[in-house]
Amino acid sequence: LAAAAFASAVLVSCGGNILRVDSTGGLLAAREQVRAALAAGLPAPEVVLEDGVYALREPLEFGPGDGGTQESPVVYRARHRGRALITMGTPVPESVLHPVTDSAFASRFKPDALPAIRAFELKSVGIDTTFAQLEDYYYSTPSAPWLFSGGRMAVLARWPDRGFATFTDVPSSTNQLPSNADMPYRRDNVKAAFIWRDSCRVMANATEGIWACGYFYADWFDENIRVESYDAEQGVVQLATGARFGIGPGAWALPYRRFYLHNSPAELDSPGEWYLDRRGGTMYLYPEAEGCELVLTWHNAPIMKLSGTSGIRFEGLRFEYSMSDAIVAEDVRDVEFRSCSISNACGNGVVARGGGILVSDCEIHDIGLSGINMKGGDRPALIPSGNVVEGCEIYRVSQMRRCYQPGLSVSGVGNTVRGCHIHDSPHMAIHVSGNENRILENDIHDMLYETTDAGAIYSGRDWTFYGNSYRGNYIHDIPLIDSSFV
Repeated sequence: LAAAAFASAVLVSCGGNILRVDSTGGLLAAREQVRAALAAGLPAPEVVLEDGVYALREPLEFGPGDGGTQESPVVYRARHRGRALITMGTPVPESVLHPVTDSAFASRFKPDALPAIRAFELKSVGIDTTFAQLEDYYYSTPSAPWLFSGGRMAVLARWPDRGFATFTDVPSSTNQLPSNADMPYRRDNVKAAFIWRDSCRVMANATEGIWACGYFYADWFDENIRVESYDAEQGVVQLATGARFGIGPGAWALPYRRFYLHNSPAELDSPGEWYLDRRGGTMYLYPEAEGCELVLTWHNAPIMKLSGTSGIRFEGLRFEYSMSDAIVAEDVRDVEFRSCSISNACGNGVVARGGGILVSDCEIHDIGLSGINMKGGDRPALIPSGNVVEGCEIYRVSQMRRCYQPGLSVSGVGNTVRGCHIHDSPHMAIHVSGNENRILENDIHDMLYETTDAGAIYSGRDWTFYGNSYRGNYIHDIPLIDSSFV
């Protein structure tokens, strides 16, 4: 997202005529040219994006009047694959970074980490917004903003830096585990607490806004809860709300519970970590390396949104940096994504609803929720959707919500997933619901590395899910999180 990269242009070819649109509002202007051509009955245009960055502050939206037909679609393509970037990110230039100058705030950092920490004011990158504190309880995408470093999600300052701490005990005076009558929504009834006697600097400031992210009941459900207090003498960590399923080893769970603590300036001590003073509007970070690209996402909206659109193709484009989903396509028909790169979205990579949707030869990675979430077809009538995902590589998904956000989720009737490479994510690779879906010849590995009671390909719990076929899939190198647990 370097400033020089914004020198971009768009070419619109229609019926042999080529129109040049400059980079200022180029994509929006090109879309208007396409609409005018279609309204005039001209052939479906092709839009060619030159190399560069196309920065948005609102989603790029397409409606019913923006497409052609299945045989003659409108095409938006990059002149060179992967070198036309459409983004909702805000670049953070190295020139705005400075050492920590607030002496009161500096005292909250570790003395040996302080010399490496850099700060910048959000206003210095054009963000004049006060961001709300994280919610007391959340289990999906957190409140904006989020920082990306070196083309990947940066880490909200945490302890331990990697992996988890563990506990086994909860206060005896509190009934932490739900009864069958309470299941599965215990969260509003009893505040969760657990016993943990390890000392670390982060707990000395437990009331200043620290969150515990953990598998508090089962190893298939992660959640984030604010730490309300810490009793060092008794070793009791009191959380601000209950855990959804209670707290303590649950069904099909390891004998200990896992958690880490985050949103703590006291733990801003490793390259790639960050912390935001939400009241003061200053962000602090531990840079990974000199010149490492930094980008902020803060708009709670997708990069691109299609609604009721048909007959449109996107080819060779990069969609990157969103606080929400990257692409949302609702009630669409004959929409194609070919050879695109979709990454660094805090929500889903692609959410697609409709029929005749094709996602082919795309790379989807570093996604907060699911890589692709696709639904189509009519289950009561068993009418197939004709949706296809083929030849895609999907990895490092489920980075914000660690469970039940697969690399690829298909639901409905007649969806096909074939020849995809899905790897390196904490939970399942493919989730299937509905009928007559086909999961064919996919390469799946290094999944489920943080969870239990799940499958690389996961379906079931509904006897009407018949007619699905699974053939030729290569599932290998699936780790166990604990060798004692089978």
